Amino acid sequence: SSTDAETCVKALCLFARKLGKTIFVVIHQPRVEVANLFDRLLMLTSFPGRLVYDGPMKDAPAYWANLGYPVPQDSNATDHYMDLITPNDRNDKSCYFAAEYLRRQRPQIAKEVEEAIRNPELRRTTLKYLQDERRGQKDLGLGRLPAVAPSKFSVIVFRQIWMIAERKVKLMLRN
Repeated sequence: SSTDAETCVKALCLFARKLGKTIFVVIHQPRVEVANLFDRLLMLTSFPGRLVYDGPMKDAPAYWANLGYPVPQDSNATDHYMDLITPNDRNDKSCYFAAEYLRRQRPQIAKEVEEAIRNPELRRTTLKYLQDERRGQKDLGLGRLPAVAPSKFSVIVFRQIWMIAERKVKLMLRN
């Protein structure tokens, strides 16, 4: 139900902020209250999945209005966007919005990526990223995670089995 979706998204927002993590969500026809909980909106057309918007959720109405398609009063903004970018719909403007994305948003995103690549502070290998994340991780009551070491496997199989068994025992004892 929409109330369950709102509760779920609120919980995800809490986890993301508390743990400092990014969470990707795919959601179908969210209510206005749910859509407004998201920080960022990434919209794709179907067939073949072209980007039409990538930016802060709060900036989306102004972006679409600048393109000549303001959100009608008393309507759900995400429904309005989807109506405009759904191919073969009577209001299909997907080609227009995909072209505008390439013209307006993509150059800025490409610039940000180039800056991140050039900045050694932002460049980290996956191993370094995981090591940094592991060091700053809080104990969530699920047991201590082992250090990340360079290997073919991030954690040896025996250790993985041991961790799963240990967690299962803790959960059984708790219940």
